[in-house]
Amino acid sequence: MAHSVHCRLDCLLAPIHAQSGQEGLKLSRDIISFLVLLVIGLVGVYYARGLDGVETGVMNGLHLLIEILPIILAAVVIGGYFQTLVPRERVAAMLGDKSGIRGLAIATAAGALTPGGPFASFPLVVALFEAGAGYGAAVAYLTAWTGISLQRAIVWEWPLLGPEITLVRNLVSIPLPIIAGLIARALARRFLEDGQPPDLEKLKRGKGGP
Repeated sequence: MAHSVHCRLDCLLAPIHAQSGQEGLKLSRDIISFLVLLVIGLVGVYYARGLDGVETGVMNGLHLLIEILPIILAAVVIGGYFQTLVPRERVAAMLGDKSGIRGLAIATAAGALTPGGPFASFPLVVALFEAGAGYGAAVAYLTAWTGISLQRAIVWEWPLLGPEITLVRNLVSIPLPIIAGLIARALARRFLEDGQPPDLEKLKRGKGGP
């Protein structure tokens, strides 16, 4: 019984381990850049508004963090499960740069159906990259998410703009993610070494050591 429970816990935690990797947390250039921006912003607010302004900014940031943290955690865990459950070869066949229009159409549909803001969509794009998706699928996904989001159309466009302009705008925008994905594939083949998406885990190990 104990062994069975332990196995189930390992299965549940597997995507989290896959997401974090074996190298642990390392200070990257991106983190350093954000820390520098944080210090610059802190100094600017202090000189402009004093300590009260700094305190207000920190509290606003904490409130925003509380709001978006569950979304980020959910997106990261979903991405981890996706990487764990779906073989890389299958993802590459479905969404790789050799998947044709069908792969771009799948990415477009996924982007249009993804709810929430960038805190949800960008972690999912990272997960797709790490699982074997190509540049074209990633660009098509993000273009669809920004341009023909079903949630945005239902919540904002339809009530505020009316059904006619909502339908027309979304219908004429449907080809745009496919076009963007095709251009991304062409640019990747032209300017990148092999035209394939980067192995993010290898890049991380290269920056932070073995």
